[in-house]
Amino acid sequence: MNPVTFPRHRRAVPSAAALATRRNHRYTAKDAWESLIPITSALVIALFFADGGASYFGTVPDAVIGIGIMAGLVGTNLFLIMFVLAARVPAIERIVGHDRAIALHNTLGKPTLYLIVAHFVGLVLGNALVSNVSVVQQTLDFWNADEDMLKAFLSFIGMIVVVISSIVVARKALPYAVWHAIHLTSYAVMVLSIPHQFSWSGLFAEGTAARVYWAALFVVSIGSVVIFRFGVPLVKNLRHRLVVQRVDTIAPGVVSVYLSGRNLRSWRFPAGSFGQWRFLTPALMWEAHPFSVSAAPNGDFIRLTVRALGDNSTRNQKIRVGTRVWAEGPYGVFTSAVRTSPKVVLIAAGIGAAPIRALLEDLPAHRGDITVILRASDSEPYLLDEIRALAKSTGARLVTLSGRRPNTASWLPHEEWANGENITHYVSRPRDCDYYICGPTDCMEHVRTDLAAHKVPAHAVHYEEFAW
Repeated sequence: MNPVTFPRHRRAVPSAAALATRRNHRYTAKDAWESLIPITSALVIALFFADGGASYFGTVPDAVIGIGIMAGLVGTNLFLIMFVLAARVPAIERIVGHDRAIALHNTLGKPTLYLIVAHFVGLVLGNALVSNVSVVQQTLDFWNADEDMLKAFLSFIGMIVVVISSIVVARKALPYAVWHAIHLTSYAVMVLSIPHQFSWSGLFAEGTAARVYWAALFVVSIGSVVIFRFGVPLVKNLRHRLVVQRVDTIAPGVVSVYLSGRNLRSWRFPAGSFGQWRFLTPALMWEAHPFSVSAAPNGDFIRLTVRALGDNSTRNQKIRVGTRVWAEGPYGVFTSAVRTSPKVVLIAAGIGAAPIRALLEDLPAHRGDITVILRASDSEPYLLDEIRALAKSTGARLVTLSGRRPNTASWLPHEEWANGENITHYVSRPRDCDYYICGPTDCMEHVRTDLAAHKVPAHAVHYEEFAW
């Protein structure tokens, strides 16, 4: 098995016009998908009034209840959309992108919580005014009303816990396994919220215009999770039965893991994409890791190149041949699918060389149209020998930059920064190229800043953050 593989039949190099057309189609589809969020939010309010919602605004107490109902409708709509965004639906992954879908999912979290809180407050306060009782007494009356309302209260409390755990500060403080366990409760939150929508709300009332919409949205959201988070991974893993075939040490603390399985030609991980990989050993099976593939799809093996960064990724260095692997993916749009220019610059720092190496192997280009820039702190860049061989074979230009970064906003080594260098010292016409960048977050932010300063359009800069 030779790790430096070359496609036998490289794809035709796409023209600038074809890439521009593909980019426009993708962005049109992306905008259409994202526009569904405000459109459906407006729709549920329109359906509310179509089914007689105006009758709630005759008195102040009723108006408070009406506002609470509308807040609940929009909040429920956004909550179900959040499920779809996180369900890893292939169409959304391809068009919107994994990072953008999860970013939207996270962005909707707090507004959804605020709307559900407004729903709770509006119904409690409005009914308290109607019944002429205290807010505390009305809350207790709802709590003790019946089993469905009790489930709704528990769902409300669960939603608060899930949303708080999604706040950036809390998410960074929590280990991934803990955060993931908390987020699994979001499924219970949705299930617990359903009964009171039949017995107390009018979401599914017969003869209403909203009945079809809400039924369809619940089916789509629940179905997306069941099919794409559970069903598809289960079928793929049972069909392909991935196992560790080989583990090569390529540098201190860095290994390449080769996975074999049945009929891998039908489970292709495009160059630059990533998957969630769970190695089925007692120590590692409890946590999945987002690793990019480091070789283009070939039908014989899937290769991951992993650096020891934490407890479990350190244990990954000692995986035994024959270990079963549970995989989910491919995910992300850090692939040739988002390419917008015939000329491409691949920039990698640290272990970011893994997906860059795969892209170099896979991207069709004329000789001289690809530039590879590898950054390393002190040692030799990872996978340098393989990338050098690929560059020679494909006619790509290879630049290696080694040395510590200065204590300032730069991605370049100190010496190059002190000389006033920037992207134009390595790419003569930076606005004419696509950029695929991968590496430590702060370093890549500095690369993007450099590119923006030289008027490189945002659509030409591609990166993946493995969002969760």
